[in-house]
Amino acid sequence: MGNWRDQMDVSIANWRLPPVVPGVWRQPSLTEGMAILNTLCDAGHEGRISALVGLRVLVPRFLTDTILVEILLDTAGEGFALSVMFAMSADQVVHFDGTAAALDRLRAAGRVRIADDSDARAYLILHGNLVCGEAGPFLIVESKADAPSHISAPLIAAVLDRSLKPVVLKAVRANGAYLIEAVMCYDSTLFVVDLEVSPDGAVEMIDSEAIARGIPFRVHGFVSGFRVLHDPDSP
Repeated sequence: MGNWRDQMDVSIANWRLPPVVPGVWRQPSLTEGMAILNTLCDAGHEGRISALVGLRVLVPRFLTDTILVEILLDTAGEGFALSVMFAMSADQVVHFDGTAAALDRLRAAGRVRIADDSDARAYLILHGNLVCGEAGPFLIVESKADAPSHISAPLIAAVLDRSLKPVVLKAVRANGAYLIEAVMCYDSTLFVVDLEVSPDGAVEMIDSEAIARGIPFRVHGFVSGFRVLHDPDSP
């Protein structure tokens, strides 16, 4: 990859793609970054990461001995942002492609450990960003800052203000699973949902109710293994 820092021209503070999970994302050191990129190349992903312009990593508490890696890619000024995402451990590289398969691989390897309701909330946000349906991700939305990009209009702002609320822990099951109430955005609809999160990362929707429909969100998600977000500053 040569000197990967010479290829980067986007500070992580200026990424248009919001993080897939809350936490302190950071730009790795030169040595750490080179090791990450070499590992990804050795795992067969050089073609996916060769156009990198940014690199950020996070060590989430709910993943054992595993880091999340996101690589921002050059889009040559087009009206969208593009990245590729991985989970990496000493013996495993998992590419997130918008399906449940990547998280299933982490769960099968025993990497997911949900220890409390804070972990359950963060994992649900990650799960909603990375596991997509035909119309895009199942986003957990707690405030207007979390909502997908949309046109600025008083009516939309009013709908979001009355609909959005923080994630709430409703119960802890006898088997250790967390019953969570949250507002979920899918396509152009907001739902209030009850979700059960098991300690090993299994997620099950228990109930859902649509509370607002027809909101003109800009659709984003995964395309051909890449994370894509329409640039709200472009038409």
